Amino acid sequence: MIRKFFSIFRLSTIFAIVSMILITFIHYVVQGPFELLFQLFSILVVFFLYRAYSAMKLGNIIKGMPLDIEKLLYDRESLSDTDLYTGPFYNDQKMMTAIFDNFNNLYSRQQSLLNEVNTLYSELKQTNETKDLLIDINHTILDFDNQVDFLNNILKKTVDTLPLSTHGCVLKFIDDYTTEYIAAYGYSLSDLKTVHLTLDETFLYVATEGKMDKPIIVGDIRNFNKEYIQTSKYNSFNEMHAYDVNTCVSSPILIDNKLYGMLNIDSEKPNAFGDDILPIMTYISGQISIALKNYITYKKTVRLSKYDRLTGIFNRSYFEEIFENYYKKALRYQEHFVIAMLDMNDLKVINDTLGHDAGDYALKELVNQINLDIRESDIFARYGGDEFIIVFFNATEKEVQLKLITLQIKIEQKVFLYNKNPIKLSFSYGTSYFPNDNKTIDDLIKIADTNMYLNKTIQKK
Repeated sequence: MIRKFFSIFRLSTIFAIVSMILITFIHYVVQGPFELLFQLFSILVVFFLYRAYSAMKLGNIIKGMPLDIEKLLYDRESLSDTDLYTGPFYNDQKMMTAIFDNFNNLYSRQQSLLNEVNTLYSELKQTNETKDLLIDINHTILDFDNQVDFLNNILKKTVDTLPLSTHGCVLKFIDDYTTEYIAAYGYSLSDLKTVHLTLDETFLYVATEGKMDKPIIVGDIRNFNKEYIQTSKYNSFNEMHAYDVNTCVSSPILIDNKLYGMLNIDSEKPNAFGDDILPIMTYISGQISIALKNYITYKKTVRLSKYDRLTGIFNRSYFEEIFENYYKKALRYQEHFVIAMLDMNDLKVINDTLGHDAGDYALKELVNQINLDIRESDIFARYGGDEFIIVFFNATEKEVQLKLITLQIKIEQKVFLYNKNPIKLSFSYGTSYFPNDNKTIDDLIKIADTNMYLNKTIQKK
């Protein structure tokens, strides 16, 4: 009988040997991030097969025991102390107690192993989720038309990924000392925008003593704000229920080694974050910094492809691209429009007397004045050095000419100052009308251009 029981313990040895063989085998066959999962899964399979086989063997052993031993195992309370500790069953009872103690120890170790497996799986899953977040940060960069939408999307993904986090926000520096909230998740962004924290009121500045080079954890947001920010701002946060959160981890967002802003991830639970989140936040904020730089560069490139760098209005190539679409629409639906060509007067004189910076100033001021008097639906573009083109939709030629004459008088009566030097601005213009004048874009522009030079010649006389 003793040999039968010891056969069960031999199974434990076999289980351990088989597990080691599996681990070694998988190590050399399966490489990569799934190696650990394969090993743990294989050990669990062997373990459960071993448990099932051991239970079956033990049941057979118990069924083959004398009635008194079986009773000792299943109904020990019905036996007297004398039965248990004296007589022929005493030694068997001690043996069985030791056996079950060993089984209990083995079961405890197995439960511990299962807990470790679950922990490792959770960590691996969390690592994969974090990896997915970082991939999303870079892949979604071109999916949004502005930084606010982009940052709100990143905030949501970050809060959804990091355990215990419930809220988030991004602060951006609007100058060297003042911040503003530009994105939020779990908060009302419009409420946050009413509060402008100074640099020395931010978590990051206070906790790093001005270094702001690494993420930090604030365990009690309410008490922190009560001590470090102005009372009016503290009360504003209180009114918008910002103190529903308790814990914050704040990380710097650096672009070209310059502090762009701060990423704050918050939790409603007290002391929700430990030091283990700091390297994660460092990595995430670093990726956000890279993505933001790429985003800003991309948007700058797109803007340069559409807008004139000096004046900020459409450049010629983008004007021609979008105007062609408007022209086709006008042909299809028999719409009408007016093209106006404008030429700034005396730009060369300004450049020669006050310098090219003054000439740039004059061009920008002229554009600003024209922008005040045209509709958003009209197309306004820089066509050449000092030439501009405007397309007025659903307007008659008389209406446009009246508008341009009024604008001429208004600009000519105004004195502009460049470095305290007065500058007089004026322009000449010419128009063409679609569909009366012609039905091709090139001819319409040529007609407007010719009329402009005729008017310019008349003005000089």
